[in-house]
Amino acid sequence: MSIPMSAPSLQADEPCDPFMAGLTFHHAPVAGKDAADVQEYVKAMQRAGAVVTPHHDARVTHVVLSKTGPAGSEDEALHKAAGRAGSRVVSWFWIQECLKANELVPVDDSVLFRPLPSLEGLPEMRDLKVCVTGYTGDRRAELITIVGLLGAEYMRALDRRSTHLVCYEFEGAKWAKANQTKLQKIVSHRWLEQCLEKWTALPEAPFAARSGKEEDALAAAAAEDPEIPDSDDEGAVMEDSLATEPAEPAGGSAAERARARKSARAPEGSFGTFVTELTAGAAAGAGARGVVGADDDVAPGTV
Repeated sequence: MSIPMSAPSLQADEPCDPFMAGLTFHHAPVAGKDAADVQEYVKAMQRAGAVVTPHHDARVTHVVLSKTGPAGSEDEALHKAAGRAGSRVVSWFWIQECLKANELVPVDDSVLFRPLPSLEGLPEMRDLKVCVTGYTGDRRAELITIVGLLGAEYMRALDRRSTHLVCYEFEGAKWAKANQTKLQKIVSHRWLEQCLEKWTALPEAPFAARSGKEEDALAAAAAEDPEIPDSDDEGAVMEDSLATEPAEPAGGSAAERARARKSARAPEGSFGTFVTELTAGAAAGAGARGVVGADDDVAPGTV
């Protein structure tokens, strides 16, 4: 999914805060089924005060790309031109979030807010079948989106075909089965996020020691006290340039959680809710917001 589905729409007489005033956007040409969604985004951006130009020139402050490759492509050329010109490169997921929040949000709030090298996924992850447990609502939808962008397959039910289980907590029916049979590798959400950011299939071991909830608690503590290392600092496995998540039970996207931490430290901080749009295949697994364990489907007799 290169363009988030269901672009925000505004009626002609609907008031809109011009929070994009002074910004000039240029986006790579989009064809096929995504073109209509892009046009809706462009209209909403213009209603928010943005200028959207068909040419990349010195006026452009932001370049919107779905991908930065392959080598020799128009996307790669535009990505390099943006770097030389000092234009900020963002994804359509960032545009979606800004429009829903009705303000500019930090690009570092989510790994989805920057374009990927490819929309074809990682070849080494195409045989992976990933289950998610304990995450609900927007956050679950966001993880399902990441699974698809990596080229892996999201599975709602845990069965013998499943290769990975992403756990918010080390409890529940899915975790109990995976822990008992050892058929799946158990990881936290950090594994998916870091695979996407680094654009490579990372080893699971550094992300297996802590549940998602424990990762959130560690990240929240590190955000409050810079001397407390986060999980990546401790493991010295990789650098972490993403905003990490606070201990917020099973709800909220990465963007929402990052902004919650900032508002806790800065008065009057306010951002809107990020709702990652689901693909048709993800909709069945979204679950009810705030209900931990509602997703624990285990195929009977298959594990």
